[in-house]
Amino acid sequence: MFSAAHEAATSAVEKAFARAAADGPDGDAARADERSRFGINVAGGTPGVDFEFVDDTYTRHARTGGNTLVDNLHKLVIKGSAELTLSTDGFPSATQNVTIWVNPGVQANIVLNNVNIDSPIPCHIERNRDADGKTVLPQTRLRITLAENSDNTLTATDGRQGPGIHCGEGTELVIDDHVPNVTTSGEPIKMDPEHYPGKIPAGTTFVGNDGKTYTAGTTPGGDRLSLLENATRNASKELTTGKLTVTGNSLEAAIGSVQYEDAGDMTFNGGIITTYARGAGNSYAYTASIGGGAGGSGGKMTFNGGV
Repeated sequence: MFSAAHEAATSAVEKAFARAAADGPDGDAARADERSRFGINVAGGTPGVDFEFVDDTYTRHARTGGNTLVDNLHKLVIKGSAELTLSTDGFPSATQNVTIWVNPGVQANIVLNNVNIDSPIPCHIERNRDADGKTVLPQTRLRITLAENSDNTLTATDGRQGPGIHCGEGTELVIDDHVPNVTTSGEPIKMDPEHYPGKIPAGTTFVGNDGKTYTAGTTPGGDRLSLLENATRNASKELTTGKLTVTGNSLEAAIGSVQYEDAGDMTFNGGIITTYARGAGNSYAYTASIGGGAGGSGGKMTFNGGV
């Protein structure tokens, strides 16, 4: 149970992010057919329908007082649910000031295939809310798939008070490897740890990491969670699982919320994930690497796989 002061602070932070989204002009919108801009490239989907590029002067207001923080962001705005595969120019060098921005209410699906971004806010999931600031359906959701053999890095620029992947209250994030935790009909597999601890629920039909189709509970071993983990190794005997490294700031989570904000719902199904929160050794710098920023709770986190 949080105090009234904490709840008021959380509300103020959320309103600040909402104001920031409204303050920045759309700026120089990209051509309707453009697939590459700001050093980031998009495959899949329809330009102008599922995504667009936008230059934005992004203003964040302080929780109290009149201070503001202004950043010039190059946004890749996700507007639809089509699967989009992203890569960045000059890899492995970082592309600067690019933000992957998921619009309110969108059920976004992106594949990171050698993406390296250093930005005040590398990835942001915008909460779907009404005029009073309350979460409304559908909740904004981002599914990130790490491409096989890919190495991806999202770094929140030091000192700009942003998380690496912003998943705040009322939003949802799923991270997976290239062996998806979905049924053969494409629906997310709903785990039931109370009745099937450490197993895939009986009756679930899915394609395993060996390419075979299984229905959990019908054959011995056909309900192992490990069937949803990449098991392929390269010539050096190393797993080909996609990697993701995320760095946040000293008061903001690497993956999760900003300070005085509760985190959203986060599910980790696969991938080799490394996270860092800056400020180690500083008494004023306290935050979770995955979860809530300073003064916020961690939200609901589910770990079904990954490293």
